[in-house]
Amino acid sequence: MKSTPLWPCLLTIALCLPAGSCGEVGQPEFKDYSTPELMALLPADARVVFALDAQSMFTEEYFRKLVEPPNQTPPAEDSLPQQYESFKKKTGIDWREDVRRVVGAAAGDPSAREVPLAVLVNVRHDPERILAVVDTDDAVERRPALHGSHTLHELYSRHGETREFITAFAFLDDSLMVFGTPSEIKKVLDRLDPRPVSPGFSKKLAGLVAQADQQAMVWVAMSFDADMQEVLPNADELPFRIPLKLESIEGFTGAVDYRNFILNGDFRVLSADAATNEQMAALLNGLRAMAAMREGATGKLMNTLLITADAHSIRLSFNIPEDLLQELAAELKNQTVPFMDMPQFGTPSVSPDRD
Repeated sequence: MKSTPLWPCLLTIALCLPAGSCGEVGQPEFKDYSTPELMALLPADARVVFALDAQSMFTEEYFRKLVEPPNQTPPAEDSLPQQYESFKKKTGIDWREDVRRVVGAAAGDPSAREVPLAVLVNVRHDPERILAVVDTDDAVERRPALHGSHTLHELYSRHGETREFITAFAFLDDSLMVFGTPSEIKKVLDRLDPRPVSPGFSKKLAGLVAQADQQAMVWVAMSFDADMQEVLPNADELPFRIPLKLESIEGFTGAVDYRNFILNGDFRVLSADAATNEQMAALLNGLRAMAAMREGATGKLMNTLLITADAHSIRLSFNIPEDLLQELAAELKNQTVPFMDMPQFGTPSVSPDRD
């Protein structure tokens, strides 16, 4: 079996997975950061904010078992259980035990391939061990540079005479790391001294963050601004020629939680165009009904969705019972993990070789 690259795992832990405490790594007392404390460090020009309560997530047996191979058999190559075991062996970090929460922000056009991004990870970690793993990988080049009192590490994959940017990261303290693009990480580092007590977001984004369900396991808030609307498709380019007035879209909020063996979700597109809201809900309900005719877990999943609209928003919600989640997991368990095809975060994406 070929060895598993570290870098997809690093971004996985930064962007989506996580959890709570490790006895292997000898570190000073671990600090459990709150979501508001981490949000206060995010770049002030953020347009998207998201958070994951990993500790809460991995107290649920369903999520803990997602990274276990079925029936104690060796995990399939590139499957989630195999990624988990490989990452833990290399770094000493157990996704289920060592990560408390993940809070991040993106700026600029969220549909672009290279999105300015900063992701804070409250994790028990050993910096020297992580850097040692990085430096033993011949396919990756690490470029450290001081920014204030912290070191920013940029990672590039080696491709002949060129270098392609993978990600950047910095160790903020014994309990906190940041991943993302160099420009956004520097903004985080600049906010460390003195540490602000509240986020510097725009009034609009702050209002959307306040509307999001911050008690949920995962939540997100996005602000739509005029320059973002310019990169969205025109109404006549949309499917079914829906007369969607993009200028009426103010933002988006979403949350996913897991309670009483049921995965709950609630997502809202905030729009002041009541007529279009109703049309979009009708269209989405038609597509949902078509998808519900499929056999297997996917068809059953479609029947859990509820799509509604009012004068202020288009809303999609769902309540998925655990037995259906297990059916979905069984279908996906040993498939290749999609994050293995890594996106490029940052500009420029290709850098000339260094001597």
